Amino acid sequence: MPSATFEHEVKISKPQTTIWDALQEPDTWTRLGPVQEVWDPQLNDEGVLIGYQWATSIGGQRYEGTATTVEYADPSR
Repeated sequence: MPSATFEHEVKISKPQTTIWDALQEPDTWTRLGPVQEVWDPQLNDEGVLIGYQWATSIGGQRYEGTATTVEYADPSR
């Protein structure tokens, strides 16, 4: 299966730490982009979400994938 990359930029009026903390919760990702279901979250020793399995349905067809963190940094300006 070919790989795909999704990028999206948004402006949010919340503190960076609030957003960072939310992005470490696997359920947050079910409300972003095409993801409808998340399972098997992988966290590193720092509690950072570094991967998970996900699924979506398009046109009656279910698609599953693996999300993997390539790079991350705690929020800073």
